[in-house]
Amino acid sequence: MMRLWMFSSGEAEDNEDMDEDLFHEIDRKRPQITFIPAHQDDALICYDEFIERFAHYDYIKFRMLDLESPVTQKELRKTLQSDLIYLSGGNTFHFLKYLRSSGFINELRYYAKSGGLIAGHSAGAILMTPHIRTASFPYFDRDENEVGIKNFIAMRLVKFEFFPHYVNNIRYSDALVMASKKCHWPIYAAADGGGVAITDKGLRVYGKVWAFFQGKKFKIGFR
Repeated sequence: MMRLWMFSSGEAEDNEDMDEDLFHEIDRKRPQITFIPAHQDDALICYDEFIERFAHYDYIKFRMLDLESPVTQKELRKTLQSDLIYLSGGNTFHFLKYLRSSGFINELRYYAKSGGLIAGHSAGAILMTPHIRTASFPYFDRDENEVGIKNFIAMRLVKFEFFPHYVNNIRYSDALVMASKKCHWPIYAAADGGGVAITDKGLRVYGKVWAFFQGKKFKIGFR
């Protein structure tokens, strides 16, 4: 059984229901949460925002793992003992490069498949899917592949793709309809404040989420 929580993004108050259910998944009174930033440059800012978002939950021990800095085996082991590993948003291509070069992407897959709890928003959510193709479109709102990676294969923990920050208008819809014609899996597009979770009860949808599959668009969640 895997436990995955994929947020689009948005303000903390927009994600309250999803955050609350996420913390109900942690069966420990003093949980340890490890935050993994997408990029070293803004790691501390993102980490502070993350702590502020979840600080009202009692007795949490926060820590950060920066994969762009030298990491000891002890730090890696401690991360894999976390009650929750959270993957930040940022440039998806950059994030995937350092997950790969550190070798930690394989450790994360094992952690998830062994029942570990992983959550993430935007880029962090995309990395749980088969590959990061959704970060490369549409042309008017995409991550730039500044690190030049050509292998887009990600953690492959689910059989769908995830598109964060979706805006329900013709421009975005047309782009995702076209992309879905070339995709083997459905694309779940979540507006900010929404997302999806994988639990022992299956797929759970939060907020405004649409599915794009084989050139068609479906509304699947408006909780």
